[in-house]
Amino acid sequence: MGIRLALERVAAKAAADDAAKAAAAEAAKAAAAAAAAAAAAAARRDKIRTKAARLAEADLEEKPTAKSGDMPGLNQSTAPAKKGMAKGQLKTVVYNSMGGTTTQSVIEALRDTKPDILVLPEIKIDSKQRTRNLYRRLLHQQYVLTYSLLPGGSRLSAKGTRTKAGVLIAVARRHASHNSLARPEVPAHLEGWVSHVRLAPPGSRPLEFIAAYMPTAVEDQDTRRWAEDYILQAERRCRRAGTTLLTGGDWNATLRDADRSTGNTGTADERYRAMVAAAQLEPAGGLPAAPAEPREPTYRQHAASGDGGVSSRIDDVLLAVRTKINCAASTRRSLPTVEMKSDSSSKLPPIR
Repeated sequence: MGIRLALERVAAKAAADDAAKAAAAEAAKAAAAAAAAAAAAAARRDKIRTKAARLAEADLEEKPTAKSGDMPGLNQSTAPAKKGMAKGQLKTVVYNSMGGTTTQSVIEALRDTKPDILVLPEIKIDSKQRTRNLYRRLLHQQYVLTYSLLPGGSRLSAKGTRTKAGVLIAVARRHASHNSLARPEVPAHLEGWVSHVRLAPPGSRPLEFIAAYMPTAVEDQDTRRWAEDYILQAERRCRRAGTTLLTGGDWNATLRDADRSTGNTGTADERYRAMVAAAQLEPAGGLPAAPAEPREPTYRQHAASGDGGVSSRIDDVLLAVRTKINCAASTRRSLPTVEMKSDSSSKLPPIR
């Protein structure tokens, strides 16, 4: 009896040791997975910071005028320097947050690049969330936030789906002191699609920024037309008033055929290019000299087949060239027009 009891104790101890070893192995495995996830998150944040610094900074420093034929697109131009920013530079970041699909780490990484203006289209929040949301929690201390939200928070499409839209402009507080920030009222039919701020720092040239999230649904094409008209009217008004105009956001359209990997164009592309040409808007950083050379995409749609999917450049920050400082020479010279085509094609879904 004593021998059997001893054997049972030995067996129990062996089982306990085995369980402890298995638990330790599981804990080590979980720790390794957590470390790998943390490393991946850090790498993702570093990638976002690098991309934001490389692609989204609107370096609006005056550059020598391109020779005729050297650049089919428009050259870079000047925006007023304000206290706290490098002379001749305005760092503007546009990032489509797609509402809840954006993680906190992404917004933190964008904030850490310290843009002067941060534009977030398609934030997908309603008026009840205006004072309690992820963007306010992460950005409020460093930025003054201006929202444009759909009345009621969403709109029912003809297909029975809900569209939430929403556009947020975050202006660094260092540029919004002394009551220099104003929020022009946006027409009711553009709420949720267009946001607008005006900056008039003491001793500096006034600047207006219009942010847009252009709809893609067929039934919302009137909204796209109204938004384009709003920007065109603002360009004329700013030109007369001596105010620099910048506009940016998710246009859901391309400036050139090469900006979409498929090369396809549609009605939205044609309308967007016509607006850019009429208002003489130029993308920050200019366009490649060769029309067939694509710019780095801001949208990628991965294919289930693994063939790489499609990509496009449908987000831009644009400067109204006739509203910049000392633009008389610019308006006298012949500015290249944006290439347009009339063939129709399927549209890409909204960014990201």
